[in-house]
Amino acid sequence: MMLDPAPAPQVPLDASLLGLVDYLKPNEHEAQQLTGIRVSDTATAIAAASALVRTAIVTLGSRGACWATRAGALTATRIGAQPSFSTRDELERFAATLEA
Repeated sequence: MMLDPAPAPQVPLDASLLGLVDYLKPNEHEAQQLTGIRVSDTATAIAAASALVRTAIVTLGSRGACWATRAGALTATRIGAQPSFSTRDELERFAATLEA
């Protein structure tokens, strides 16, 4: 199951819910809210993603997205190989591709 925790909850997500999540896709602000880690660059996005669930994709607006697992494996990527109207369009295309 994939979970996009938007808008970020003010209280921690329930552990039983997180146990069901295969992929969590917060943006940088939601990742910060969920972990307490200030996400300001790729390295801090990876740290936040690694602290969340088995696999997390933290979206970083125009800077792309970071993919990380608790084991520490990661792929940082910049999205935008195809023209789009906005960064949000690019990130939604990324998420839709992953969900498929």
